[in-house]
Amino acid sequence: MALVLRPPAGATAVATAAALLADHKATLAALYQLTGTSAAQFDALYRPLVERLAEWVQRLPSLIEPKQTLLSERLFSAERALSRRRGVFLPPGAEPERIAYEADVWTYAVFSIALLRALGPTLARWQVTLYVTQQQWRWLPWQASMQEAGAQYYHVKRRNLANERDTTPLIAHHMVPALAQNWLWD
Repeated sequence: MALVLRPPAGATAVATAAALLADHKATLAALYQLTGTSAAQFDALYRPLVERLAEWVQRLPSLIEPKQTLLSERLFSAERALSRRRGVFLPPGAEPERIAYEADVWTYAVFSIALLRALGPTLARWQVTLYVTQQQWRWLPWQASMQEAGAQYYHVKRRNLANERDTTPLIAHHMVPALAQNWLWD
């Protein structure tokens, strides 16, 4: 008989991005409108980042508002940042031609920063234990999403850290689509 390791009470099933984002359709529609991009461009650049973020943060609680999820908090932050982006000419003091030429890339930069800013230290505040049928292990978010790590469930416990390292760049490279990375680098 095989040993079956059961996740502790309060463990949460690892969900797909589609399931996690189902409750955020209105926010996604608002983000699409605020980007001012075509549907094809949004689906190629913006949506993959949102989906990867959802896969990574799952239903982890927000540090700011515990009744809210980290995903909801980050999507709201992106919506607010894109709203503020409207009417702001970036880069400051640039020629109008340059501002027009770079408008889309600046919008994407604002969007991605709003979603990813200080994500590493935020995730470090949670001790996340992953579970499958016969195993459990501590999640290291800079290596893979919970789903990619093969987890079926996860359990979250708050950690009190005095000084956490910012692993955001290690995580962000997994989330930002290669097409967007190339575009930002250009």
